[in-house]
Amino acid sequence: MPRKLYVGIDVGKFKHECCIVDYDGVVVRDSFPFDNSKEGFEALLKTATGIPGAEVAAIGFEATGHYGENLKSFLERAGCPYAELNPAQTHSFAKSTNGNGQKTDKTDARAIASFLLATRQGASPRQDYAKKMLKVLCRHKSSLHKRKAACWNSAMRCLDVLFPEFVAFLGNGNSARGRKAVKRAWARSLLSRHPSAKSISKLSPEASEKARRESMGSFSKVRSAELKALAKASIGVDSPAMESVLKSELRQIEWLESEISRVDADIESSVAESGCRLLTIPGMGPFLAGAIMSEIVDFGRFPSADKALCYVGAFPIVRQSGEHEWVGWMAKKGSPALRYALMQAAMMVCLHSDTFSDYYQKKIGEGKAPLVARSHVARKLLRVMWAMETKGTDFDPAMV
Repeated sequence: MPRKLYVGIDVGKFKHECCIVDYDGVVVRDSFPFDNSKEGFEALLKTATGIPGAEVAAIGFEATGHYGENLKSFLERAGCPYAELNPAQTHSFAKSTNGNGQKTDKTDARAIASFLLATRQGASPRQDYAKKMLKVLCRHKSSLHKRKAACWNSAMRCLDVLFPEFVAFLGNGNSARGRKAVKRAWARSLLSRHPSAKSISKLSPEASEKARRESMGSFSKVRSAELKALAKASIGVDSPAMESVLKSELRQIEWLESEISRVDADIESSVAESGCRLLTIPGMGPFLAGAIMSEIVDFGRFPSADKALCYVGAFPIVRQSGEHEWVGWMAKKGSPALRYALMQAAMMVCLHSDTFSDYYQKKIGEGKAPLVARSHVARKLLRVMWAMETKGTDFDPAMV
Protein backbone atom coordinates (compact mmCIF):
# COMPACT_ATOMS: atom_id res chain seq x y z
CA MET A 1 0.00 0.00 0.00
CA PRO A 2 1.54 3.35 -1.00
CA ARG A 3 2.48 5.87 1.67
CA LYS A 4 0.16 8.84 2.02
CA LEU A 5 1.86 12.21 1.52
CA TYR A 6 0.74 15.59 2.83
CA VAL A 7 2.01 18.60 0.91
CA GLY A 8 2.10 21.92 2.77
CA ILE A 9 2.69 25.13 0.80
CA ASP A 10 3.47 28.57 2.20
CA VAL A 11 2.22 30.97 -0.48
CA GLY A 12 4.24 34.05 -1.43
CA LYS A 13 4.15 36.71 -4.12
CA PHE A 14 7.09 35.63 -6.28
CA LYS A 15 7.88 32.18 -4.88
CA HIS A 16 6.29 29.57 -2.64
CA GLU A 17 7.78 27.23 -0.05
CA CYS A 18 6.80 23.55 0.07
CA CYS A 19 7.26 20.76 2.59
CA ILE A 20 6.12 17.12 2.26
CA VAL A 21 5.48 14.77 5.18
CA ASP A 22 4.14 11.22 5.20
CA TYR A 23 1.37 9.54 7.22
CA ASP A 24 3.70 9.02 10.20
CA GLY A 25 4.78 12.66 10.28
CA VAL A 26 8.21 11.89 8.83
CA VAL A 27 9.57 14.64 6.59
CA VAL A 28 9.86 13.09 3.13
CA ARG A 29 11.02 16.25 1.41
CA ASP A 30 12.22 19.16 3.52
CA SER A 31 11.17 22.66 2.65
CA PHE A 32 12.07 23.67 -0.89
CA PRO A 33 11.10 26.78 -2.91
CA PHE A 34 9.39 26.90 -6.28
CA ASP A 35 8.59 29.90 -8.45
CA ASN A 36 5.16 31.42 -8.93
CA SER A 37 5.17 30.38 -12.59
CA LYS A 38 4.04 27.54 -14.81
CA GLU A 39 7.51 25.97 -14.64
CA GLY A 40 7.48 26.26 -10.85
CA PHE A 41 4.03 24.69 -10.54
CA GLU A 42 5.01 21.81 -12.83
CA ALA A 43 8.18 21.26 -10.78
CA LEU A 44 6.00 21.07 -7.63
CA LEU A 45 3.76 18.37 -9.11
CA LYS A 46 6.74 16.46 -10.46
CA THR A 47 8.38 16.47 -7.02
CA ALA A 48 5.21 15.57 -5.11
CA THR A 49 4.12 12.76 -7.45
CA GLY A 50 7.59 11.43 -8.22
CA ILE A 51 8.36 9.97 -4.78
CA PRO A 52 8.60 6.13 -5.13
CA GLY A 53 6.00 4.06 -3.28
CA ALA A 54 3.93 7.06 -2.26
CA GLU A 55 0.87 9.04 -3.38
CA VAL A 56 -0.35 12.53 -2.53
CA ALA A 57 -3.19 12.45 -0.01
CA ALA A 58 -3.65 16.21 0.33
CA ILE A 59 -2.19 19.52 -0.84
CA GLY A 60 -2.86 22.48 1.42
CA PHE A 61 -2.08 26.17 1.74
CA GLU A 62 -3.47 29.13 3.61
CA ALA A 63 -6.07 31.50 2.16
CA THR A 64 -3.85 34.48 1.30
CA GLY A 65 -6.00 36.73 -0.85
CA HIS A 66 -5.09 36.88 -4.53
CA TYR A 67 -1.57 35.43 -4.19
CA GLY A 68 -2.86 31.85 -4.33
CA GLU A 69 -5.29 32.28 -7.22
CA ASN A 70 -2.86 31.16 -9.95
CA LEU A 71 -1.81 28.11 -7.95
CA LYS A 72 -5.44 27.11 -7.33
CA SER A 73 -6.31 27.41 -11.02
CA PHE A 74 -3.26 25.33 -12.01
CA LEU A 75 -4.08 22.56 -9.51
CA GLU A 76 -7.69 22.42 -10.69
CA ARG A 77 -6.63 22.12 -14.32
CA ALA A 78 -4.20 19.37 -13.31
CA GLY A 79 -7.00 17.53 -11.49
CA CYS A 80 -5.33 17.84 -8.08
CA PRO A 81 -7.69 18.48 -5.13
CA TYR A 82 -6.39 21.01 -2.62
CA ALA A 83 -7.41 22.34 0.79
CA GLU A 84 -7.49 26.11 1.33
CA LEU A 85 -6.86 26.53 5.04
CA ASN A 86 -7.93 29.12 7.58
CA PRO A 87 -4.76 31.06 8.58
CA ALA A 88 -6.05 31.50 12.15
CA GLN A 89 -6.17 27.71 12.58
CA THR A 90 -2.76 27.04 11.06
CA HIS A 91 -1.14 29.84 13.10
CA SER A 92 -2.59 28.46 16.34
CA PHE A 93 -1.41 24.97 15.40
CA ALA A 94 2.08 26.26 14.57
CA LYS A 95 2.34 28.06 17.93
CA SER A 96 1.31 24.92 19.80
CA THR A 97 3.90 22.75 18.05
CA ASN A 98 6.78 25.21 17.68
CA GLY A 99 8.33 25.65 21.11
CA ASN A 100 11.06 28.14 20.16
CA GLY A 101 8.66 30.59 18.49
CA GLN A 102 10.64 30.59 15.23
CA LYS A 103 8.66 31.70 12.16
CA THR A 104 10.05 31.48 8.63
CA ASP A 105 8.64 30.45 5.27
CA LYS A 106 10.19 27.01 5.76
CA THR A 107 8.71 26.49 9.23
CA ASP A 108 5.34 27.72 7.97
CA ALA A 109 5.34 25.19 5.11
CA ARG A 110 6.19 22.39 7.52
CA ALA A 111 3.49 23.54 9.96
CA ILE A 112 0.89 23.51 7.18
CA ALA A 113 1.90 19.99 6.12
CA SER A 114 1.70 18.82 9.74
CA PHE A 115 -1.68 20.51 10.13
CA LEU A 116 -2.99 18.63 7.09
CA LEU A 117 -1.78 15.38 8.62
CA ALA A 118 -3.25 16.11 12.06
CA THR A 119 -6.68 17.26 10.85
CA ARG A 120 -7.10 15.08 7.72
CA GLN A 121 -8.45 18.24 6.06
CA GLY A 122 -10.89 17.59 3.22
CA ALA A 123 -10.53 19.15 -0.21
CA SER A 124 -11.94 22.63 -0.79
CA PRO A 125 -14.82 22.92 -3.27
CA ARG A 126 -13.82 23.68 -6.84
CA GLN A 127 -13.96 27.33 -7.77
CA ASP A 128 -17.22 28.49 -9.32
CA TYR A 129 -16.04 30.82 -12.07
CA ALA A 130 -19.32 32.80 -12.27
CA LYS A 131 -19.44 33.37 -8.51
CA LYS A 132 -15.74 34.17 -8.43
CA MET A 133 -16.26 36.91 -11.03
CA LEU A 134 -19.33 38.16 -9.15
CA LYS A 135 -17.26 38.35 -5.96
CA VAL A 136 -14.65 40.45 -7.78
CA LEU A 137 -17.34 42.83 -9.07
CA CYS A 138 -19.06 43.21 -5.67
CA ARG A 139 -15.81 43.87 -3.85
CA HIS A 140 -14.79 46.33 -6.56
CA LYS A 141 -18.05 48.23 -6.13
CA SER A 142 -17.46 48.45 -2.37
CA SER A 143 -13.94 49.72 -3.07
CA LEU A 144 -15.32 52.39 -5.44
CA HIS A 145 -17.77 53.54 -2.76
CA LYS A 146 -14.94 53.85 -0.23
CA ARG A 147 -12.88 55.89 -2.69
CA LYS A 148 -15.88 58.10 -3.38
CA ALA A 149 -16.37 58.69 0.36
CA ALA A 150 -12.67 59.59 0.69
CA CYS A 151 -13.02 62.08 -2.19
CA TRP A 152 -16.02 63.68 -0.53
CA ASN A 153 -14.15 63.99 2.77
CA SER A 154 -11.28 65.71 0.97
CA ALA A 155 -13.68 67.98 -0.95
CA MET A 156 -15.49 68.99 2.23
CA ARG A 157 -12.19 69.81 3.94
CA CYS A 158 -11.33 72.14 1.06
CA LEU A 159 -14.78 73.71 1.15
CA ASP A 160 -14.47 74.33 4.90
CA VAL A 161 -11.43 76.47 4.13
CA LEU A 162 -12.57 78.14 0.90
CA PHE A 163 -16.20 78.91 1.79
CA PRO A 164 -17.15 77.54 5.24
CA GLU A 165 -20.63 79.11 5.20
CA PHE A 166 -21.70 77.37 1.97
CA VAL A 167 -22.90 74.08 3.51
CA ALA A 168 -25.00 75.76 6.20
CA PHE A 169 -26.49 78.06 3.55
CA LEU A 170 -27.66 75.11 1.43
CA GLY A 171 -29.19 73.49 4.50
CA ASN A 172 -30.89 76.68 5.69
CA GLY A 173 -28.84 76.59 8.87
CA ASN A 174 -28.96 72.78 9.23
CA SER A 175 -25.46 71.43 8.54
CA ALA A 176 -26.62 67.81 8.14
CA ARG A 177 -29.16 68.84 5.51
CA GLY A 178 -26.53 71.06 3.92
CA ARG A 179 -24.05 68.17 3.58
CA LYS A 180 -26.68 66.26 1.61
CA ALA A 181 -27.55 69.30 -0.52
CA VAL A 182 -23.94 69.97 -1.49
CA LYS A 183 -23.83 66.52 -3.12
CA ARG A 184 -26.63 67.40 -5.53
CA ALA A 185 -25.65 67.73 -9.17
CA TRP A 186 -26.36 71.46 -9.47
CA ALA A 187 -24.35 72.33 -6.32
CA ARG A 188 -21.40 70.24 -7.51
CA SER A 189 -21.60 71.86 -10.93
CA LEU A 190 -21.58 75.31 -9.34
CA LEU A 191 -18.58 74.48 -7.15
CA SER A 192 -16.65 72.98 -10.06
CA ARG A 193 -16.91 76.34 -11.85
CA HIS A 194 -16.77 78.61 -8.77
CA PRO A 195 -14.92 76.73 -6.01
CA SER A 196 -14.36 79.61 -3.53
CA ALA A 197 -16.19 82.41 -1.75
CA LYS A 198 -14.23 84.95 -3.78
CA SER A 199 -15.36 83.36 -7.04
CA ILE A 200 -19.01 83.00 -5.98
CA SER A 201 -19.11 86.64 -4.80
CA LYS A 202 -18.50 87.62 -8.45
CA LEU A 203 -21.16 85.24 -9.82
CA SER A 204 -22.50 86.58 -13.11
CA PRO A 205 -26.23 86.68 -13.96
CA GLU A 206 -25.61 84.01 -16.62
CA ALA A 207 -23.94 81.68 -14.10
CA SER A 208 -26.77 82.26 -11.63
CA GLU A 209 -29.35 81.44 -14.28
CA LYS A 210 -27.49 78.25 -15.24
CA ALA A 211 -27.45 77.13 -11.60
CA ARG A 212 -31.17 77.93 -11.30
CA ARG A 213 -31.98 75.76 -14.32
CA GLU A 214 -29.77 72.90 -13.12
CA SER A 215 -31.42 73.03 -9.68
CA MET A 216 -34.91 72.91 -11.24
CA GLY A 217 -35.71 76.27 -9.67
CA SER A 218 -34.64 75.55 -6.07
CA PHE A 219 -31.69 77.93 -6.45
CA SER A 220 -33.79 81.00 -7.26
CA LYS A 221 -32.62 84.52 -8.07
CA VAL A 222 -33.32 85.52 -4.47
CA ARG A 223 -31.19 82.64 -3.17
CA SER A 224 -28.48 83.56 -5.65
CA ALA A 225 -28.38 87.13 -4.34
CA GLU A 226 -28.26 85.85 -0.75
CA LEU A 227 -25.37 83.50 -1.61
CA LYS A 228 -23.38 86.30 -3.27
CA ALA A 229 -23.87 88.54 -0.24
CA LEU A 230 -22.80 85.68 2.05
CA ALA A 231 -19.72 85.02 -0.10
CA LYS A 232 -18.65 88.70 0.08
CA ALA A 233 -18.78 88.58 3.90
CA SER A 234 -17.23 85.08 4.11
CA ILE A 235 -14.18 84.27 6.22
CA GLY A 236 -13.06 81.82 3.52
CA VAL A 237 -9.42 81.76 2.51
CA ASP A 238 -8.35 82.64 -1.04
CA SER A 239 -6.26 79.59 -1.95
CA PRO A 240 -5.71 78.62 -5.61
CA ALA A 241 -4.17 75.32 -4.44
CA MET A 242 -7.28 74.43 -2.42
CA GLU A 243 -9.48 75.38 -5.37
CA SER A 244 -7.49 73.06 -7.62
CA VAL A 245 -7.85 70.18 -5.13
CA LEU A 246 -11.60 70.76 -4.77
CA LYS A 247 -12.11 70.72 -8.54
CA SER A 248 -9.99 67.58 -8.82
CA GLU A 249 -12.00 65.76 -6.14
CA LEU A 250 -15.31 66.72 -7.79
CA ARG A 251 -14.06 65.36 -11.13
CA GLN A 252 -13.01 62.11 -9.45
CA ILE A 253 -16.41 61.80 -7.77
CA GLU A 254 -18.15 62.19 -11.12
CA TRP A 255 -15.92 59.50 -12.65
CA LEU A 256 -16.41 57.17 -9.69
CA GLU A 257 -20.20 57.49 -9.95
CA SER A 258 -20.08 56.54 -13.63
CA GLU A 259 -17.90 53.52 -12.76
CA ILE A 260 -20.26 52.48 -9.96
CA SER A 261 -23.18 52.60 -12.42
CA ARG A 262 -21.24 50.46 -14.90
CA VAL A 263 -20.27 47.88 -12.27
CA ASP A 264 -23.86 47.86 -10.97
CA ALA A 265 -25.08 46.89 -14.44
CA ASP A 266 -22.52 44.06 -14.63
CA ILE A 267 -23.55 42.80 -11.18
CA GLU A 268 -27.25 42.93 -12.03
CA SER A 269 -26.63 41.00 -15.26
CA SER A 270 -24.55 38.32 -13.47
CA VAL A 271 -27.10 37.85 -10.68
CA ALA A 272 -29.98 37.65 -13.17
CA GLU A 273 -28.15 34.93 -15.15
CA SER A 274 -27.49 32.92 -11.98
CA GLY A 275 -31.20 32.70 -11.07
CA CYS A 276 -30.38 33.58 -7.46
CA ARG A 277 -33.20 32.59 -5.07
CA LEU A 278 -32.14 35.23 -2.57
CA LEU A 279 -33.80 37.84 -4.80
CA THR A 280 -37.18 36.46 -3.67
CA ILE A 281 -36.51 37.84 -0.18
CA PRO A 282 -38.29 41.22 0.21
CA GLY A 283 -35.80 44.10 0.09
CA MET A 284 -32.96 41.99 -1.33
CA GLY A 285 -31.42 43.66 -4.38
CA PRO A 286 -28.90 42.31 -6.91
CA PHE A 287 -25.83 43.75 -5.17
CA LEU A 288 -26.56 42.37 -1.69
CA ALA A 289 -27.75 39.02 -3.07
CA GLY A 290 -24.69 38.77 -5.31
CA ALA A 291 -22.28 39.79 -2.56
CA ILE A 292 -23.64 37.19 -0.12
CA MET A 293 -23.82 34.35 -2.65
CA SER A 294 -20.36 35.04 -4.08
CA GLU A 295 -18.78 35.13 -0.61
CA ILE A 296 -20.59 32.02 0.66
CA VAL A 297 -20.11 30.22 -2.71
CA ASP A 298 -22.22 27.19 -1.74
CA PHE A 299 -24.59 26.94 1.24
CA GLY A 300 -24.69 23.18 0.73
CA ARG A 301 -21.16 22.77 2.08
CA PHE A 302 -22.44 23.65 5.57
CA PRO A 303 -24.24 20.75 7.30
CA SER A 304 -26.26 23.20 9.41
CA ALA A 305 -27.16 26.89 9.59
CA ASP A 306 -25.00 27.15 12.73
CA LYS A 307 -21.95 26.13 10.69
CA ALA A 308 -22.78 28.85 8.16
CA LEU A 309 -23.02 31.39 11.00
CA CYS A 310 -19.60 30.33 12.25
CA TYR A 311 -18.17 30.77 8.75
CA VAL A 312 -19.57 34.32 8.60
CA GLY A 313 -18.41 35.14 12.13
CA ALA A 314 -21.94 36.24 13.09
CA PHE A 315 -22.03 34.66 16.54
CA PRO A 316 -21.37 36.11 20.01
CA ILE A 317 -18.13 35.45 21.87
CA VAL A 318 -18.68 33.40 25.05
CA ARG A 319 -16.18 33.22 27.92
CA GLN A 320 -16.96 30.77 30.72
CA SER A 321 -14.98 29.69 33.76
CA GLY A 322 -16.55 27.95 36.74
CA GLU A 323 -19.60 29.93 37.82
CA HIS A 324 -18.70 32.93 35.70
CA GLU A 325 -19.97 33.37 32.17
CA TRP A 326 -19.59 36.34 29.85
CA VAL A 327 -21.36 36.72 26.50
CA GLY A 328 -19.90 39.54 24.45
CA TRP A 329 -19.86 41.08 21.04
CA MET A 330 -19.91 39.45 17.61
CA ALA A 331 -16.86 37.26 16.92
CA LYS A 332 -16.23 38.87 13.51
CA LYS A 333 -14.28 35.96 12.08
CA GLY A 334 -14.27 35.33 8.36
CA SER A 335 -14.99 37.77 5.53
CA PRO A 336 -15.70 41.41 6.56
CA ALA A 337 -17.31 41.98 3.14
CA LEU A 338 -19.75 39.14 3.81
CA ARG A 339 -20.69 40.45 7.28
CA TYR A 340 -21.17 43.96 5.92
CA ALA A 341 -23.46 42.71 3.14
CA LEU A 342 -25.42 40.59 5.63
CA MET A 343 -25.91 43.53 8.04
CA GLN A 344 -27.01 45.78 5.16
CA ALA A 345 -29.40 43.08 3.97
CA ALA A 346 -30.82 42.81 7.51
CA MET A 347 -31.61 46.53 7.45
CA MET A 348 -33.32 46.26 4.04
CA VAL A 349 -35.49 43.25 4.91
CA CYS A 350 -36.69 45.02 8.06
CA LEU A 351 -37.89 47.87 5.83
CA HIS A 352 -39.64 45.63 3.28
CA SER A 353 -40.80 42.56 5.22
CA ASP A 354 -43.34 42.72 8.05
CA THR A 355 -42.09 39.38 9.36
CA PHE A 356 -38.51 40.56 9.78
CA SER A 357 -39.67 43.95 11.02
CA ASP A 358 -41.73 42.28 13.76
CA TYR A 359 -38.70 40.20 14.75
CA TYR A 360 -36.56 43.35 14.92
CA GLN A 361 -39.15 45.13 17.09
CA LYS A 362 -39.33 42.08 19.33
CA LYS A 363 -35.57 42.32 20.00
CA ILE A 364 -35.87 46.07 20.62
CA GLY A 365 -38.66 45.30 23.11
CA GLU A 366 -36.29 42.90 24.90
CA GLY A 367 -33.96 45.83 25.53
CA LYS A 368 -31.48 45.22 22.71
CA ALA A 369 -29.67 48.19 21.21
CA PRO A 370 -30.67 48.91 17.57
CA LEU A 371 -27.39 47.59 16.13
CA VAL A 372 -27.55 44.47 18.31
CA ALA A 373 -31.16 43.90 17.27
CA ARG A 374 -30.11 44.21 13.63
CA SER A 375 -27.38 41.61 14.19
CA HIS A 376 -30.08 39.24 15.47
CA VAL A 377 -32.03 39.88 12.27
CA ALA A 378 -28.86 39.20 10.26
CA ARG A 379 -28.42 35.81 11.93
CA LYS A 380 -32.07 34.95 11.40
CA LEU A 381 -31.76 36.03 7.76
CA LEU A 382 -28.72 33.81 7.22
CA ARG A 383 -30.60 30.82 8.65
CA VAL A 384 -33.45 31.53 6.21
CA MET A 385 -30.98 31.78 3.31
CA TRP A 386 -29.38 28.46 4.30
CA ALA A 387 -32.80 26.78 4.38
CA MET A 388 -33.76 28.27 0.98
CA GLU A 389 -30.56 27.20 -0.75
CA THR A 390 -30.29 23.71 0.78
CA LYS A 391 -33.97 22.92 0.16
CA GLY A 392 -34.12 24.65 -3.24
CA THR A 393 -37.14 26.81 -2.34
CA ASP A 394 -38.00 30.49 -2.66
CA PHE A 395 -38.58 32.74 0.33
CA ASP A 396 -41.56 31.98 2.56
CA PRO A 397 -42.42 34.20 5.57
CA ALA A 398 -43.10 31.02 7.53
CA MET A 399 -39.34 30.33 7.47
CA VAL A 400 -38.62 33.28 9.77
